Amino acid sequence: MNEPAQAHHRRRAGGWRPLAAAVLAAVIAGGGAVACGGAEPAAEPQERERRAASQAPAATGPARAAGDQITVFLCVKNDEFPTCHGKGATAGQKKSVRDALTGFPGVERVDFQDQEAAYRKLREQYAEEDSLLVKSMRPEDLPESYVVTASPSLDSKKLLSTLQGMPGVGNVVSMNCVTGKATC
Repeated sequence: MNEPAQAHHRRRAGGWRPLAAAVLAAVIAGGGAVACGGAEPAAEPQERERRAASQAPAATGPARAAGDQITVFLCVKNDEFPTCHGKGATAGQKKSVRDALTGFPGVERVDFQDQEAAYRKLREQYAEEDSLLVKSMRPEDLPESYVVTASPSLDSKKLLSTLQGMPGVGNVVSMNCVTGKATC
């Protein structure tokens, strides 16, 4: 095999793990099993308290409707998503995504999940299965992500369109879209 063909073969051979990892991560997110790391506040403490107090259900009233949960998967090295260009998300791109999320109306909470946490969750989720794909995964194959807890007033479609195509974002998954509660 000539050198350009070998380089192309190496790129293609190494490219399946990030794609498979993204698919598995989306499956985990779709199953509601995403574990979250350190929380990123969506607003200043006084604003969060005011929001929580104004949105809390009355003791005798109906419970507040649940909002959407959106998972933003960041790019990893050799990622197959077109917006990633085969590169992982930079610190600046991660900050831009976090800032976009925390400043978006209707976002109640933003949690960050690093690669190690995603790997632990993947192993827990599939502990009972004898899957070669899961066994072959490494922490660095899995994307970091932001998990967004949204109020019912969040315009999910607008948030999805804001995030899709942002530098550093590989994929965005809305639980309402996955479960059919919304058309996306």
